[in-house]
Amino acid sequence: MLQDKKNGYLIINTGTPDEPTIPALRRYLKEFLSDPDMLDYPSTRLPEFSKGMNNRLKDGIATILRWMIVNLIVVPFRPKKIIKKYSGIWTDEGSPLLVNTIKFTEKLKTYINGNIEIGMRYGNPSIENGIKKLKENGTERLFLVSMFPQYAEATSGSSFREAERILKNENFNPEIIKIDHYFDQYFYLKSFVDSVKKSKEYQESEYLLFSFHGLPVRQLRKADPSESHCQKVENCCEKVSEYNEFCYKAH
Repeated sequence: MLQDKKNGYLIINTGTPDEPTIPALRRYLKEFLSDPDMLDYPSTRLPEFSKGMNNRLKDGIATILRWMIVNLIVVPFRPKKIIKKYSGIWTDEGSPLLVNTIKFTEKLKTYINGNIEIGMRYGNPSIENGIKKLKENGTERLFLVSMFPQYAEATSGSSFREAERILKNENFNPEIIKIDHYFDQYFYLKSFVDSVKKSKEYQESEYLLFSFHGLPVRQLRKADPSESHCQKVENCCEKVSEYNEFCYKAH
């Protein structure tokens, strides 16, 4: 059935500054941290006068606070503190994240038929640019492929919402298939294991240390549609169920 329509694939990743410079970092951080899915604000910590307000007013207060934090504190000062770290990982080809994403898509083209574009949630090449190209190529079935194995509202969720916003603005209505998580898929686990085993760093080391991002509990709760499971049932994250199907911690 997949051959009946012209397939297009949007490979979605976080994004990267265009170059390791302070102006580029400022542009990137402003877009990155202005996303309410990335930098939300706990309603329980809003000012005392917000109690009793409806959610719309609370969201308005959170938007103002976010704007102040991003534009008055982070964007003016943070880039100068982290510019050396970005310069230290930059390669001759460019940003490691973008370079590796491009290599991934080029390899993918040898396995599947269809148009493939990259869409970064923040920075370039953007989700908007990718969707416009897929539209021009006559895509009828669009695969939104998240590069995040575990689902989170701040990553895959935000990226899909941005894609849906652009599709609406472009009046582009292909059939949509979302690849939103694959943490338990054999192909992913095997490729991950193989990449570690073949690395020089692993072969010359005495132990292997894994690290995962954490999320605020309030963001985990957003993934519970019942509002009665997350943090309310003992060992709520141990098994994936209908209540935590999109819970990052459970994944």
